[in-house]
Amino acid sequence: MAIPTEPLAGKLALITGAGTGIGSGIATELARQGADVVLHYAHSEVGARRTAESIAGTGRPGCAYEARHNLELGTSLSHCFDMHGGRDRQDGTDVAGTRILIHHNTFHAPETPIIIRGVPQEICRVFGNWFPNHKPGKAVSAADRTV
Repeated sequence: MAIPTEPLAGKLALITGAGTGIGSGIATELARQGADVVLHYAHSEVGARRTAESIAGTGRPGCAYEARHNLELGTSLSHCFDMHGGRDRQDGTDVAGTRILIHHNTFHAPETPIIIRGVPQEICRVFGNWFPNHKPGKAVSAADRTV
């Protein structure tokens, strides 16, 4: 189902050089406008993964996000993981991607490390994480409530 606020919904784009610079920017913008994107890179696997994570973090339907085995030391400017929902995209849905898996991470962060701003279409699992700086119930915020 095409969403009117996404002019490229249903379109497919192959982006070469998606790991850096202009390629990364074009891939992110086309995805923001609703296109499904295939990322290609020659030498920048790390950059291509960052581009893919940036697109997945928008929470578009069809996007999956997995974060595992990370050590977050509290140096991020906001939340360590932030999955946006339909209200952020203003597309009339509350969809926060298809799947969210956040497991086996360590968070030494003063802010709430995990924010999920909607409801995934299939599954959301947050397990096996360590939050040494947080009181129970303050480590994960989901759909406008803390869990």
